[in-house]
Amino acid sequence: MKIRLLAVAAVACAAIFVGTQPAGAQNTPAPAPTATPTVQIPPALPPLIKHEYYAEGGYLVPAIVCNELATPCAHGDRYRSATARAAIEFPVAGNGITAMLKVDYRRYVYQHQAGFINLAGGGTAFSPVFQAREQDFDIRAGVRALEPRLYLGLSYLRETNNYGYPSMRGYGLGLEKLPDVDQTFSVYGSAYYYPRVDGTYTQPIGPNAGVPLHFAYHRFRYDFGVTLKPSSKSPVFIDMGYLGDHTRTADNAPANVIRAGPFVGIGIGM
Repeated sequence: MKIRLLAVAAVACAAIFVGTQPAGAQNTPAPAPTATPTVQIPPALPPLIKHEYYAEGGYLVPAIVCNELATPCAHGDRYRSATARAAIEFPVAGNGITAMLKVDYRRYVYQHQAGFINLAGGGTAFSPVFQAREQDFDIRAGVRALEPRLYLGLSYLRETNNYGYPSMRGYGLGLEKLPDVDQTFSVYGSAYYYPRVDGTYTQPIGPNAGVPLHFAYHRFRYDFGVTLKPSSKSPVFIDMGYLGDHTRTADNAPANVIRAGPFVGIGIGM
């Protein structure tokens, strides 16, 4: 009996002891682990594409001209044979593609010595001394294919003169490397081929006098050079190089043509 009473008393004391423990002493479940925050890394910005524009003019010193009026070849008049060009780059298709527009002007002035010359369509005729002037102007549009500033281009060419031949026109394809006018030193160049540059001419004398003749050439047109600046911040640059064209006869043309020469000029660009 005593043993049973002692057991009951022990159980009662244990219950009282457990009931009097502070709440913080009771077992609590472990907190759930905190998730590691994800750091969002912004995508890399695309490389900055620089677009430029410039204009330049200069003199050929001197030009050399070989054609039916200059046999053998004639040296152009110094400071009268000239060249000028201007170009601009701009983004298209949401800045994903860069395009360019360019104009190129060339003027050749030289002396024709009195003598017989070949005529368009055949025959010869005597021509007195005179100062010949030929000028051509072409407009180019292109899309940048490679860096730095290498373009695939399409060109429209128009040529006029002061000795009675008609204006001639043609389309060409080529490559164009524009100068880097933001640099103190840069190289540039272009090469275009015109499969057909043609016009219609009515011969005033010779075996085909009074007959309209269609005559044409194949032309390769080029230039290359360097630009120099006193500092990268200066907009002014010096331009020097070599330019020309080689023309082969096609329909009824009187002679092959070579026009070329070194040039020097000054330009401004951004």
